[in-house]
Amino acid sequence: MMLYLWLLVLATPLTVAFMIPFGGAIRRRAIDLMPFAAIPALIMALPREQTAIEVADWLLLGSSFGVDQTSQIFLLLTATLWTVAGFYARYYHADDVEIHRFAFFFLLTMTGNLGLIVAMDIVTFYASFALMTFSAYGLVVHTRSAKALRAGKVYIVMAVIGEGFLLTGMFMAAYSAGSTQAEFIREGILDSQRSNLIIGCLLAGFGIKAGAIPLHVWLPLAHPVAPTAASAVLSGAMIKAGLLGWITFLPIGEAALPGWGTLLVVISLIAAFSGVLIGLTQDDPKTLLAYSSISQMGFIATVVAVGLAEPRAWGVAAIGCALYALHHGLIKGALFLGVGVAHETGNDRNRQRLVLIGLTVVAIALAGAPLTTGAMAKTALKEGVYIGPEGWSVWLDWLLPVAAIGTTVLMGRFIWLIWRHELGHVEHGQYRGMMIPWIILVGLAFPIVWLAPVWFQLDVSPAVAFEPGNLWTSTWPVLIGGAILGVIWWQIARTPREITPIRIPAGDVLIPLEWALARIRPPEPDEVVPRPPDPVAALSASWYGLFAESQQGSRTSRLAGWFVRWDVAGLLFLTIGMVLILFMLWR
Repeated sequence: MMLYLWLLVLATPLTVAFMIPFGGAIRRRAIDLMPFAAIPALIMALPREQTAIEVADWLLLGSSFGVDQTSQIFLLLTATLWTVAGFYARYYHADDVEIHRFAFFFLLTMTGNLGLIVAMDIVTFYASFALMTFSAYGLVVHTRSAKALRAGKVYIVMAVIGEGFLLTGMFMAAYSAGSTQAEFIREGILDSQRSNLIIGCLLAGFGIKAGAIPLHVWLPLAHPVAPTAASAVLSGAMIKAGLLGWITFLPIGEAALPGWGTLLVVISLIAAFSGVLIGLTQDDPKTLLAYSSISQMGFIATVVAVGLAEPRAWGVAAIGCALYALHHGLIKGALFLGVGVAHETGNDRNRQRLVLIGLTVVAIALAGAPLTTGAMAKTALKEGVYIGPEGWSVWLDWLLPVAAIGTTVLMGRFIWLIWRHELGHVEHGQYRGMMIPWIILVGLAFPIVWLAPVWFQLDVSPAVAFEPGNLWTSTWPVLIGGAILGVIWWQIARTPREITPIRIPAGDVLIPLEWALARIRPPEPDEVVPRPPDPVAALSASWYGLFAESQQGSRTSRLAGWFVRWDVAGLLFLTIGMVLILFMLWR
C-alpha cells in the first residue's frame, strides 16, 4: 500500500502535466489542478512513524522509495513551497496567454524535485534530478526576453556540465558498491580506489545546483528573469536538491576527509561573504535575493564541510543542516513571492504598508534576529561547528556571525529597493489571488520551523534559542548590521541620490569569462562561405510548408510551426529518448 502512495506523489503532477498538450477543456482543467499537484507529497511529508523502504522491482532497475528523518524534512519544505507557489502562479499568470506552457514545465520540474527526495536508489534519484534540471529551463526562459534567453543558455550549459559530473560520480560509486541502493553508495565510495575522483565529481555536480562558488553563475541570472513563482521554488526548493545530494551520497560521518572538508569550508565561506558583497551592489530585488541564496547556502555548506572533516560532528550537524534548509527555503520563498505581490499593490497605501511589514518580518528572520526561526535554525547549525576539527570552531564561531551582519545589511538593502522601486509599480487585478498564498506562506513558515524539532523528534530543542548565551549570539550581529544600515540611510538622506560605489553585473565571474572567450574567438573571414544546408532544418521547413500551403492559419499549421521550434523540438527529442530508455529498462 505504501508503495502506491509514494508512486502517487510522482504520478499526480506528472499526470496533470501530460493533460496540458491535449488542449481545450482538458488543458483548462489541468491548469486549475496545477496548485493541487503537490498535495499527496505534502500529506506524505507530515510527521508520522518511519516506514520501511518500498521497492518497485518492475520500474527502471528496481526503484526504491521512502524517506528518512532528514529527507522527510526536505519533503515537507518542498511540497509546501510548490503548493503555495502553484496557487500563486495560477493568479500571477491569469492574463498570460502561454500559461499552459508555464504550467507544463512547472509540473514537470515539480515531479523531478519531489522524486529525487523520495528516491532511495541512484537510478530513480538521477532520473528525477535530470527531469527537474532540464524542465526548469522552460521556467527560466518563459518570458522569451533577451535576458531570459541568455540566462537560459547559461543555465543549460551549467546543467549539462553538472549532469556529466553526476553521471560519472554515480556510475563509479554504484560499480564500487555493487548496488544502486543509496544506503550502500557511501561505503562503496570509501572502498573505491578512485574515491577522491568520485567525491570531487559529486561535490561539483551537486554544487552547481546548490550555487557553490564558482559554479553559481547561473543562479543570479536565472532568478530575476523567471516568473516570480518559479523564482521562489528555484531558490527555496531546487537548490536544496544539491544539498540533499551531498548529504545522501557523500560519505559524511563515515570517515574523516579533512582535505575535502577544508576545500569545502573555504569555498563555503567565500560564498557566504561574496554573496552579501555582490548582492549589495544590485538594483533588482530578485537578483539581490539570488545572491542572498548563494550566501545562505554557504552557511549550510560550511557545516557539511565540518561533517566531512570530523565524522563525530555529523550527527548534530545533519540536524542543523535540515532545520536551516527548512527555514531558509520557506523564508526565501516568502521573500520572492512578496516581490511579485509588491508589484500589484497599485496606489493603495494600506496594501503597500501590509506588504512592506510582511517582507520586513521575513527579512529579519532571514538575518537571524533573536526570537525568530532564523535564530533557532542558526543556533542548531552552529552546534555541529562546535564539535568540528580542532581549531575550526574558534574562527568559524566568529566568521559566521560576521557573515550574519552582512545578511542584515543585505536585507536592509532589499527592503529599501522594495520601498523605492517595487511598491505600487502596477496593478493587474490579481492582487488578492497572489496576496492570499503569500500571507499563508508567511504565516506557516514560522510555526513549521519552530515545531519541526518536536514533530520529527530531532535531538534539538527550540528552547535552545532562548538561552542567554544564544540570545546574545543572535542579537549582536543584527544590532551591528542595523547600526550600519542607520549610518547608510543617514548618509543617503543627506545626498540627492542613492549611494552605491560600485556595480557588479549579475553573473559576476561569468562577465570576464565571456569577455575572454570573445577575444580568443577566431576572426570572421572576409568572404562569407555559405554553410552546407542543414538536412533536419530543410526537412522541417518542407514539412511545415506543406501544412502552411494547404491549411493556412489552421490549428494543424500552428501545431506544425510549434513543433519545428528548436526549444520544442529539443524537449520532444529529450522526452522521446527518456521514454525509450524507460521502455528498455521496464521489467
